[in-house]
Amino acid sequence: MSGFHFGKLLLYGGIDRDDFNAIRPLVWQRNLNALRITTSLAAGIGALFLLINTFLRSGTRVPYLILLGGSLLTLCLLPLVRKKGGREIWSLLLCYGQMLLIYGYATFLSMQPANCDIPATSTVVFIALLPLSIDDRPLRMFAVMLGESVLYLLFSHNLKSPHAFSLDMMNIVTFCVTGMILYVVICSRNLRELWQSERVGKMTLHTIQTLANAIEAKDPYTKGHSTRVSQYAVMIAEALGWDKERMLGTDLSGVSVAVDRIFKSYYRMSGSNVFSPSYSIVKTGDHENILTAKPSHTEREGGQSK
Repeated sequence: MSGFHFGKLLLYGGIDRDDFNAIRPLVWQRNLNALRITTSLAAGIGALFLLINTFLRSGTRVPYLILLGGSLLTLCLLPLVRKKGGREIWSLLLCYGQMLLIYGYATFLSMQPANCDIPATSTVVFIALLPLSIDDRPLRMFAVMLGESVLYLLFSHNLKSPHAFSLDMMNIVTFCVTGMILYVVICSRNLRELWQSERVGKMTLHTIQTLANAIEAKDPYTKGHSTRVSQYAVMIAEALGWDKERMLGTDLSGVSVAVDRIFKSYYRMSGSNVFSPSYSIVKTGDHENILTAKPSHTEREGGQSK
């Protein structure tokens, strides 16, 4: 990473463009994980207030129906986006769409006749805080926040009382500037941590791969075996629709086949009955993580080497 540049901070969260592009799949995978939580909460809030208004027979139920229906639709689309490999365009549309849905819900409520004399506190808070649930280019998020603010002020100008509109304008300016500063700080920190984690993971994989190659170089018949096992494991994981973060363990599992032989040699020399640590994995019958237990493919059920 090079020195600090303000333009780089706005475009890539303070990291280099190549580093940002390298972690983009992981960034949007994390955004989808956060989206599942925020959308579930939004659906629960919509359902709760809908039940309360239905029971009390007071106020309009339209905004709660919109929030509940839109959130349920997002939850239904989320698995489909994951099956497509979490492509950025679909992830982006889904994350921003849900954020705009919650913002629209708050805006609709604030423009009801009963709320015309009350400042739109919830709308202002959502404009400032909702972006924190999405890690993205700060400049793009700023454009969305600015667009939300301008649209709200345009639509509420003729609906709100002069006093409430003045307070809304002052609050929006204050909270938007604060929200933008918070977004830059938090988003840049998250992107930097993710980049560092990805870098450490690549270095670890390279170190293990080098060790595996050194071990397998002694026997021409097993040369490249761990790499092929890793490649097949990744292909199976991709066919199962696993995300990149989950497949990292699968990628390492093939390399660990060669490392596992070190433990087998040690246990044989020490006279132990257990040939490798992978035997404990086999005994547990953990079928959910079977792809991450690749060393077991060289053992029989009793733990003896094939």
